[in-house]
Amino acid sequence: MQEFNGKVAVITGGGGGIGKALAEKFAEEGMKIVLSDINPDTLDAAVTSLKNAGHDAIGFQTDVSDPSSVDELADRSFNAYGAVHVLCNNAGVIDAPTPMWEYTVRDWQWMFGVNFWGLINGIRSFVPRMIEQHTEGHIVNTASIDGFTFGSGPAGAIYGATKHAAVNATESLYMQLVQSGSKLRASILCPGAVNTAFIDAATASRPPTMQNDTGWSELRQTQVDELRQLLLGGLTPEHVAGEVLESIRQERFYILPSPELDPFIKERSERVLARENWTPPEG
Repeated sequence: MQEFNGKVAVITGGGGGIGKALAEKFAEEGMKIVLSDINPDTLDAAVTSLKNAGHDAIGFQTDVSDPSSVDELADRSFNAYGAVHVLCNNAGVIDAPTPMWEYTVRDWQWMFGVNFWGLINGIRSFVPRMIEQHTEGHIVNTASIDGFTFGSGPAGAIYGATKHAAVNATESLYMQLVQSGSKLRASILCPGAVNTAFIDAATASRPPTMQNDTGWSELRQTQVDELRQLLLGGLTPEHVAGEVLESIRQERFYILPSPELDPFIKERSERVLARENWTPPEG
């Protein structure tokens, strides 16, 4: 996909962070923007910012873990603009890392509901209609470097599992689009740490039905604070958005904007091929 001017982009998780940066980058290319987010306040602020900059933008509150909510987003997007050319299934959540046997059922349901089912719902609701347009288009699913590395990493076991699932599902999507002769293409976005308020925004957006009854321990708060500091030292959302735009232009499937983490991907692959057990780092 080379031409962006006048085309339509839909971005979930668009109230801040990478999603907001993607919206701004696409809008600068002349695209019409549909933003969605579960938080109405950040969503309204992001849409207002785009409009004040002279861009064509609308927003809809969406819970990506709810299939009917994503169906409604698709209906409203196509009704508003008649087509969708770029879909960014970007919404994601994260929690403090903990031994996986200590996570609750609600922890698993919440993170898989957004990080994995969110992109599946986006594919199911949008892609059939995008295929029927018979125009060039692109689907970008946001995962993480954790989708390629061994073990849970600093973000925790559930988060890593959702991102491995997202990578695999998007690889299948890409291959099936090519095999079907569709003009659509797909990419998987796998950054390392990105300088956003991701950990705070994600925790704040957790629905009451997904909250735990176990309270919030001092250790859990310490883990969240450490993860926050890791994110604040990462890439800028604007840099990531620029990588995404160029990857769409070049039809690049794997978007890995953190090349300094390539050795971790290589190490995992080499250990797998060597049938070698993983040894946890000391300390």
